[in-house]
Amino acid sequence: MRLWDPATGITPMGGSLGGHTGPVVAVCAVPGPGGRTLLATGSRDATVRLWDPATGTPVGKPLGGHTGWVGAVCAVPGPGGRTLLATGSLDATVRLWDPATGTPVGEPLGGHTSGVRAVCAVPGPGGRTLLATGGGDGTVRLWDPATGTPVGKPLGGHTHPVTAVCAVPGPGGRTLLATGSQDPWVRLWDPATGTLVGEPLGGHTSAVGAVCAVPRAGRRTLLATGSQDATMRLWDPTTGNPVGAPLSGHTSAVWAVCSVPGPGAGHTLLATGSPDGTVRLWNPTTGTPIGVLQVGIGASVLCALPDGSLAIGTSEGVAVLVVRLLRT
Repeated sequence: MRLWDPATGITPMGGSLGGHTGPVVAVCAVPGPGGRTLLATGSRDATVRLWDPATGTPVGKPLGGHTGWVGAVCAVPGPGGRTLLATGSLDATVRLWDPATGTPVGEPLGGHTSGVRAVCAVPGPGGRTLLATGGGDGTVRLWDPATGTPVGKPLGGHTHPVTAVCAVPGPGGRTLLATGSQDPWVRLWDPATGTLVGEPLGGHTSAVGAVCAVPRAGRRTLLATGSQDATMRLWDPTTGNPVGAPLSGHTSAVWAVCSVPGPGAGHTLLATGSPDGTVRLWNPTTGTPIGVLQVGIGASVLCALPDGSLAIGTSEGVAVLVVRLLRT
């Protein structure tokens, strides 16, 4: 595990989580046995691995079954109160796993006609939590993870591969599904009805590869989007309007965006990762930069852990860096 201290010149201490034989392209936090929070990683080596981020050690054996890159991972509620791990692959399937045992749950979810590039949990009708998946076929699909069955028809509207999905609060107390695509639009959907909400969010000039919700204390939650045009944009999902000017600073594509706890109760920062070898921190309320982590290698995915650490998946190497951000 590598720890970075922004207050002392971003000095690395220790090692990194290494074990994959290909670049790490997906990272998420997931509950594990004994109340521990585990880190799940997906790689171009077609495997998923589980780690204890507190010790930097692997948990169990690699999860094998996919026959293509594992480019998406997320935690999702399953049957019996368990939290499952969902994984999406370029083999066009989604698999569900029990992270407590490392075993598959049910059969692979098939339906996409091209690789699955994004997965996320989203509230659905009747109080159920659904699994949303975005595919290279340009569609978004909804699934009931408790039964492994599709919910409704595929959501069509994007004209290019769907590369990012996330849940975000919308108007009237609804939770919406935000999707980013190579087309390069961002779209908002009502997962309860499978219908579009408002007009597509346009502004990026190249593929949108990352979307995330950004909570703010005492204010509305924003939607952050990262693009190959090297910018990150903030949107009000309630109105569909941009918030402020695009955030620029990266010298290459913004592959990853992630909300991380900031200093002070309820304060949230926004982290962005890029092939330019940096992870940048922003104040989403003011749109101002906070600092830069000189990772030295492309940051393809980011994930905030409950203790405030930031996990960074590296696109050119085979390791995951775990970053401790000091609270001042």
